[in-house]
Amino acid sequence: MITASQILEEYFTLFEKIPIFTNPSRADLREMGDEIRFIAVAREKTVYCWDANLAIHDPVSRFLGLKFSTEVFWGVAEKQGSKYVVASSDTAHLYMKQAKRPASMTVASWEDSSYALKFLGQDWTWLDKYFEATPLILAIASTWG
Repeated sequence: MITASQILEEYFTLFEKIPIFTNPSRADLREMGDEIRFIAVAREKTVYCWDANLAIHDPVSRFLGLKFSTEVFWGVAEKQGSKYVVASSDTAHLYMKQAKRPASMTVASWEDSSYALKFLGQDWTWLDKYFEATPLILAIASTWG
C-alpha cells in the first residue's frame, strides 16, 4: 500500500526536475519554448517561469511556497513573433468574472471585489520586461470601470 506522504514525496520530486526560471533572460525564455506559464510576485518583482507543457500553476505555486494573494499573478505567455505576450491568466479570469456580479452585492462579494482592486493597485509594469502583460492588466481594469 502506498501512503499519502509517499505520493507527495514523489510529486514534489517531479518539480525538482522541471526547470523553473526566476526573472529569466531572453535566452531562458527561448529555452522554455513558445508557451510559458508564470507566477509573478509584485512585492518582490520576481517572476517564476517554466515550459507550459510541463506543469500547471497550482502545484508549482505550492512547491514554491506561494499563496494566493493580490500580489500574485498567474498567467500564460505565448510567443508572438519575436516577443512573448500574456495570452491568458487564471488571475485575470477570476477578477473579470467577479466584476460581472450584479449591482446588489453582498458583503462577501464586495470583499471579493476589493481583492481585484488591490490587485490592480499593484505595480505590474516591471513584468513587461519579460513579456507584454500591460494589455491584459488594462483589460481587467476596464471591467471595473
